[in-house]
Amino acid sequence: MALPEYQRTVMRQVQQADMSEARVWETLANQLDNFSSTIGSVASNINAKNKAADRAKSAAEKLTITNYINSRESEILTDLHKLSIDNENDYTSYITAAQVLKETWLNTEGLDSIKGMRQAFETLIDKKTQEYGKKPYELEQQKLKTEGRVLATDNLNASISDAIFGGEAWIETHYEGNIDLDTNLDLYEEQSKKSVNTFLGMMQKFDDLVETHNFTAEEVIKLEDEMISKHLNGIITGELKQQMKTGNGLKMIREFKADPNKFIKQRPHLAALFVEGYAIDADKRTDVGEKLLKFWTDTNKDNDYMEAQAEKQLKIEQANNFSDFIYMLGGDSLTIEEDIIKARNNGDISPAQHDTLLDGMRSDKYRTEDADMKLKIQQMLYNPNSKQQDILEVLNAAFTDNDINWGTYTSFMSDVRSGNLSDVTTTPYFQTASSNLAARLHPEGPTAKYKKGIADAISFARRELYLRTLDGEQPIMIEDEIYERWSKVKNQSWDEVMNPPEVPAVEEVLEELDTNVGTSLADSEVDSDTGWDTYWIGDANKPSAVQTEMKIAKQLDEGLIDEQQAEEKLQSFRTYMKKFYGITK
Repeated sequence: MALPEYQRTVMRQVQQADMSEARVWETLANQLDNFSSTIGSVASNINAKNKAADRAKSAAEKLTITNYINSRESEILTDLHKLSIDNENDYTSYITAAQVLKETWLNTEGLDSIKGMRQAFETLIDKKTQEYGKKPYELEQQKLKTEGRVLATDNLNASISDAIFGGEAWIETHYEGNIDLDTNLDLYEEQSKKSVNTFLGMMQKFDDLVETHNFTAEEVIKLEDEMISKHLNGIITGELKQQMKTGNGLKMIREFKADPNKFIKQRPHLAALFVEGYAIDADKRTDVGEKLLKFWTDTNKDNDYMEAQAEKQLKIEQANNFSDFIYMLGGDSLTIEEDIIKARNNGDISPAQHDTLLDGMRSDKYRTEDADMKLKIQQMLYNPNSKQQDILEVLNAAFTDNDINWGTYTSFMSDVRSGNLSDVTTTPYFQTASSNLAARLHPEGPTAKYKKGIADAISFARRELYLRTLDGEQPIMIEDEIYERWSKVKNQSWDEVMNPPEVPAVEEVLEELDTNVGTSLADSEVDSDTGWDTYWIGDANKPSAVQTEMKIAKQLDEGLIDEQQAEEKLQSFRTYMKKFYGITK
């Protein structure tokens, strides 16, 4: 049976509904949708900005890390590279320095702020240390190998030299001790054993060159040939030295060059220095023969040279002894003819020097002088570049030639032997003052002929300059005073000028000095521009040195000033005088 169908029985009338409220909600819904959309957009923008900020922060942090890594890595690479250059041939020093740097780098602040940074850097340091150390290591090894080869070669040379030394001693013993084979067989056998041991030791050293020091066979063969030749030459030269003592050097060389093997075999003392079966080929015969001849020639030349040097030294010693005799004869020392004769017989002075001394003792031959020569010697004496031996030779020659007398010679030699010459002649302005005095006293010039008394005046002026400089005075400050003295007394002697009659005593001068000249100590003033003190005597342009110092001394004596005041015034005045004369040192 079919199911019944539902039938609508009531028909509803459709009326227009009130939609105002519905539209309000619709509007609200639309507004909420719009708000939601806006909020979503704002949120999206915010998220985007936050992500951008995060990316910027991340980028900044990454940049900081990158910069840090780059700076540290650059430092490591640069410093290790420099170390490898500085220690190019010294791997040990390179490694030591690299380890110090490693400790410094790994102690760098901030290295642990980044996870894994320390391990990464330590790995980098170790890797780069090894890489940059490769060249120093290789070069050091090469250096060691080279040094090893050199040392091995040097050792060979030293061993050969030692064998030659022992061989020469054996040869010398043979000749000087008259040791022959018949009577001293045991000594010969002992020497033969030494020679064999030396030979075997040398062969072992040659083997070591190949096994230890990487010598090639060709290199060893060449070196072995050189060492054998050196040993042979040394031994035969030792024999030549003995033969040259008896004048048989050339004869021996000819015998050796004729047949070197026979030469050695016929001389048992030489055969004992070589192993049995030793043979000399033609090349070695020629080489050693030439060296023997050269030794013979050079030795004879050396002997001639030594004789020449001995003769030169003898002349120097004789000149010194001759000078001593003149010096003693000119002074108070007692010298008798027997001393001079004995010196001549012993070779201490030459025959000519002997005759000159005796002639001088027995006559007045040396009383006159050549003023020009005297001045020349003095110029040489006061020249700081002059050598003492040269001065001595000139003095001796001048005395022998009658150009200077005993007194002048003795005076000059006293200066030479005093040890003060260089101290005085190198004093500031000494040379200037000395030259000025010569020029002022002889204005015609050094090449012009000296007028009467001029040479003596220059000589005496320089002598005074020397003595006063020796006593501590400044040359430039006393030049004018010395010039004035000797320009007016050209025909007087030293004693006459330096010891004039009626010289007033210092006390008398002080007594006559007016201490009121200049201002008193209390009223004195110092000019700030010139440095002149009104207490001093004179003026800024013409100071009176002697009178000022006498004034200070007298006022001190009279109690007008004390010692400290006197010292201050004296010191300041002398400082002013130095500046006044242009003395800066």
